[in-house]
Amino acid sequence: MIEKVKTNIIGFLDGAKQISNNAIANISDKINAYSGKDVTQKVEEFTEVFSDILIGMDKELTALKSEIKRLKDKNPSPTEGNSLKAFLAVSSVINLLLLLLLVFNYAL
Repeated sequence: MIEKVKTNIIGFLDGAKQISNNAIANISDKINAYSGKDVTQKVEEFTEVFSDILIGMDKELTALKSEIKRLKDKNPSPTEGNSLKAFLAVSSVINLLLLLLLVFNYAL
């Protein structure tokens, strides 16, 4: 019987301790929310995480730019030469058509 009473008292004290710990945690959360400490902490965490992300992205973009520049310097784009050739061909055709129109109009 004494053991049962002792167990009940210990259980009651553990429950009271848990309730008081929960109350303290809730009160601390409310104080932090009103004081802005929680908000400040969240902003600092957010800033730190996204700063790391942006620094990593900048490093990656810089590396990609260097790699693209190296590849362009090593192998000039074949489409640049093709574009020039296409432009010259089209302009030659246009000049030929204009010459034919001029000759045809002169002949009439």
